[in-house]
This record gives sequence, C-alpha cells and structure tokens, in this order.
Amino acid sequence: MGDCERADGRSVQQWLVEQGPALDWPKYSSGAFASLQAAAKASKRGIWAGSFQAPWDWCAERRTTGYRQVSH
Repeated sequence: MGDCERADGRSVQQWLVEQGPALDWPKYSSGAFASLQAAAKASKRGIWAGSFQAPWDWCAERRTTGYRQVSH
C-alpha cells in the first residue's frame, strides 16, 4: 500500500480518512484506518454527514444483479 506524507510528515491517507472525504478500504488496507474511519463516522464528518453506499458494495451489487450502464 502506497502513502504520501504532508510537509509536516503526517500521512495523507490517514488525514483523508480521519476528515471524512475518504474511506478505509479493508481489502487493500487490512483495516489500517478503521479506527480513524469510525471516529469520522461517529462525528459525522465528510461523507458521514449523510448516507451513501460504499463504492465496493455498489459495484458488487451491480455485478450480482447484472446491471449494465447504458451509454448515450
């Protein structure tokens, strides 16, 4: 798993998950940011302020239902 650091040495991935605009994807992170995500969710920061479906769940649902996107 790659990571970038801010100028102050803080992990960009950690910061994004903690602030709420990004998700911890356990398939790739092995849950490394799960606690930060739980805190963001509890505080309703970023995407946690509303409701949404995780992208990997959305994709899995489309695969099982045979959903096809129609191009215009």
